[in-house]
Amino acid sequence: MYLSEELNIRKMFQLFKEKHPNLSVSYDTYRNIFNTKFNISFGYPRTDTCSTCDEFTATLKSLDPVNDALQIKALSTENKLHKIRAQVFYDKKRASRKKARTTTDFEAIAMDYQKNISLPNISTNDVYYKRQLSLFSFNIHVLSSGKSVFFTYPEFVARKGSDEVASFLTFFIWNVLHLHIFCDSAGGQNKNFTIVRLLHYIVHEIKRLDSIHITFPIRGHSYLECDKNMGLINIKTRMELPADWKTVLQNARKKPEPFHVVDVSQEITKSWTSFLKGKFVSKCPFPLQKVRELQVMSDKRGLVFYRTTYNGHWLSKQITVKPKKQSSFSQSGLKEGEFELPNPAYDGLLPISQAKYDDLQVLKRFCPSAVQQIYENLSH
Repeated sequence: MYLSEELNIRKMFQLFKEKHPNLSVSYDTYRNIFNTKFNISFGYPRTDTCSTCDEFTATLKSLDPVNDALQIKALSTENKLHKIRAQVFYDKKRASRKKARTTTDFEAIAMDYQKNISLPNISTNDVYYKRQLSLFSFNIHVLSSGKSVFFTYPEFVARKGSDEVASFLTFFIWNVLHLHIFCDSAGGQNKNFTIVRLLHYIVHEIKRLDSIHITFPIRGHSYLECDKNMGLINIKTRMELPADWKTVLQNARKKPEPFHVVDVSQEITKSWTSFLKGKFVSKCPFPLQKVRELQVMSDKRGLVFYRTTYNGHWLSKQITVKPKKQSSFSQSGLKEGEFELPNPAYDGLLPISQAKYDDLQVLKRFCPSAVQQIYENLSH
């Protein structure tokens, strides 16, 4: 049974006291009974829903239970199968979390970009009519421990593409043998050939892992721990500087530990796309759009394994160039254990539009002098 995501045990206890003011029950007693006598959880804070499920609900409301009984039955069966397929993603994630907690050489993570934050985030009415500076946050959540890292940066430092995702992933990865990644199917960020090539490069050139497995959800059913983390953050807090957003993140959670925040510099963001082009085939040899799972293993050099269903047969494709053209993998001049890394993705701060710059000049008068200074230094 699931209760609203807006509730928690503390709120339930307060509601219980309001309903039964004459009963003397401590919070600890209530919490113990709630956790041991009932199988109740609180839903995830969901900001979006599945379009397929929404369409089913809307169609169902428009049909007559008597005259359209056969159509209703067919739609209900189809929607049930859709939800069963979607549930497999969560079952796999739950199994990986359990395995990561009991196995020292295995880890599982969820990763996702969060909703953009607009700065300055202030209450004045002028904000609604002006363009603001966008602040990006990429979250990597460790399923075994609950550790969660936010990579944050304003729009003039980097973009929100595959180079950034690849950079944050390589910055975060540590020495475990096997890694399982859960993320949505955003083509420009997670589900693209740059990430596929990166996985192979991490396993076979950087040699930090023996295998990397990545699982994508059914569209509309991609609720991750990253979404739950975002639900803990009060985005209505007054914020004027990127540093204010960092403070909000660090104070948003106490258990199991506060969020870790990385201030992204242009040194962190690498040009992985151009770096990997000469080391692999130029085009992905299989249709990525339909892929549900990908895997790269250290004993299968040059190959990427994939499947289009969660329980189907694994297929494989060669993604490295032919041996006679494979000089880029020799990495001559490097010592044992060394490897190449790309250059920074950007030569300097990224420009913002003239219209946004002009609007920021108007908004700066509502902010302290320190904020005025940062906006005045923004390049045209």
